[in-house]
Amino acid sequence: MLPEDVNANEKECVVFECFVEGTPQPAIRWFKNYDMIAASEDYQMSYSKGACLLCIPEVYPEDSGKYTCTATNIAGCKTASAYLSVQPEEEEEGG
Repeated sequence: MLPEDVNANEKECVVFECFVEGTPQPAIRWFKNYDMIAASEDYQMSYSKGACLLCIPEVYPEDSGKYTCTATNIAGCKTASAYLSVQPEEEEEGG
């Protein structure tokens, strides 16, 4: 299963998921617009039984872009990508 494109509203939680198989177990890396993502409170990653997850607990418009999951081992490298589009919150008009 490949990650799917996501349209989200600002401050929503977004999860990208892809499934990977390989022996030996592949090294999994996530990228945003070709820049490698490091695990942090902004980007939570997990890998279990072939399911690779990237969770962004609270998205903002600047998080919009192309997200790519890369699996690499001695047999080679596979990639899968999806796009995130974040709609900004509408500001309330002052009155």
